[in-house]
Amino acid sequence: MWSINMPKTHIRTRRTHPLNALRAFEAAARLGRVSAAADELGVTHGAVSRQVRQLEEYLDIELFEGPRRRPVVTSAGTRLGDRLTPLFQRLDDTVIEVADQRHGPLDVACYSTFAVRWLIPRLHRFQKSNLNIDVRLSTSEDRIATGRGRHDILIFALDPKSDPEEGDIGLFEEVLGPVLSPKLVPTRRKTTLAAVADWTLLETRTRRNAWSIWAKAQSRTRPERPTRSAEFDHYSFAIEAASSGLGVCVVPLHLVADDVRSGRLAAPLGFAASGYRYIMRTRSPKSDKAERFITWIKAEILACQTDWHAAPTSPTRTDRLPNAPAG
Repeated sequence: MWSINMPKTHIRTRRTHPLNALRAFEAAARLGRVSAAADELGVTHGAVSRQVRQLEEYLDIELFEGPRRRPVVTSAGTRLGDRLTPLFQRLDDTVIEVADQRHGPLDVACYSTFAVRWLIPRLHRFQKSNLNIDVRLSTSEDRIATGRGRHDILIFALDPKSDPEEGDIGLFEEVLGPVLSPKLVPTRRKTTLAAVADWTLLETRTRRNAWSIWAKAQSRTRPERPTRSAEFDHYSFAIEAASSGLGVCVVPLHLVADDVRSGRLAAPLGFAASGYRYIMRTRSPKSDKAERFITWIKAEILACQTDWHAAPTSPTRTDRLPNAPAG
């Protein structure tokens, strides 16, 4: 009878760690708030809290400390979070890289008002020629601000003091201007900068500096800020308020170009460059479906250039208009 002596091998058994609890804690530690982590993960506030408590029991250490309503990450929690973040990022990138590159969902993160007033009204044209790609939009403010989370494409405005990263795709330069209902615009005399002071300024919580940016662009005469004002949570609300005759809103042209062209809104004082640039950032490597979306959105913006260039510019700054999308 034959016998074969096989060399002994020692296989290290991996421990099964609580992956969901680790992911919940990483998001909470990175974003600084349990509610923000819940939004990113698509679960409830209570679910994230329970996962964090389970992880603390599993590790037998405290990961958060301080008041229940405003907990802060402990030093041990900071060390753990700093190590988990790149690990989960690599995991997400790996899954996306080996997934089907031509089919399935395409996750796009962008501002809510950009999605509602510009992207969604045009998205049917992309879907018509790409029936096998399901575009999923995310408008989480924390995800856009940090650039983290699960998304294939991130569309955001880069402030004048920041530089784009390698691989970023320039879309257009933002221009701002005051818009209001046509019924508030004088019909027998030209609207002047001084007239703005008599209107109610409609501001947004997410862009409180819009008035100061536009006013600073008026190089000859700095208009006075209106004494009356009202604040809204989002640009969409402020724009609707302006079209209803409640006041004037300083808004990016790309959000209201269709309304100005149709006569729903008036822009008697024109638009001026804000210094912000709209950028598209993608995961690396780019998937085929991401490449197709990039090609489509650049073509859509190029088609909009005619309307944007036809819009009135600021009487004192007529030389600064949006650029065509960069490659």
